[in-house]
Amino acid sequence: MKDNILLNKNFFTYDEEKYLDEEFYRIQEKLKPKQRVIILEENLNIIKFDIKIRKNKISNFVDENIKKNIPQNGDVLYHYIYDSKSNLLYIYYIKGGKRIDNLIDYVKELEVTPIQFLIMSVLRNKFKIKDKEIRVLVKINNYYYYLNIENNIIKQSFIVTNEEEILKNIEINEEYSKLYIDNNILHEIAEIKNHINIISFDIVKGIYEKINKK
Repeated sequence: MKDNILLNKNFFTYDEEKYLDEEFYRIQEKLKPKQRVIILEENLNIIKFDIKIRKNKISNFVDENIKKNIPQNGDVLYHYIYDSKSNLLYIYYIKGGKRIDNLIDYVKELEVTPIQFLIMSVLRNKFKIKDKEIRVLVKINNYYYYLNIENNIIKQSFIVTNEEEILKNIEINEEYSKLYIDNNILHEIAEIKNHINIISFDIVKGIYEKINKK
């Protein structure tokens, strides 16, 4: 964690200390030339396009649709993935651009990672889950994060703060009823157990090990 800035909704953490956004000046001299920022507690929004497109045309297509579909307020960060096998283009966007702007002048290289992508990386690389489709539910700092991942592409993502909202958002079907969850919330999802095959282990511990890894 010492090398990472963790952006929570109302504060940020650096070197294991919490700061308000207006206290950013306190860490400027401590920043590394190559700095990593992890965004937490924000929705990872997804726009999907079913389109067959040439590789050299993707960037322009993405730019055009960002202008049409995503708020142009300077606070949105985006990323895209094109799956040529299925001809599906995914545009991901998340809040945090204005807060990231505070860092740009003080580092040579800045890597920004939404926690949702970090969760996916931990499941695939640390826990070696090889399922074609992965659904996962974890709780970090009172926020529940749910992801539906297929072939290393996040197809669905949401965050909520209470158990009641989980069932409203999770897609339950007979063909795929497996859900990976963190051990710490096993007791909180009794109703979900009636519908889904639950597999639990220390996912959040693995996430923090990934965050703290230098």
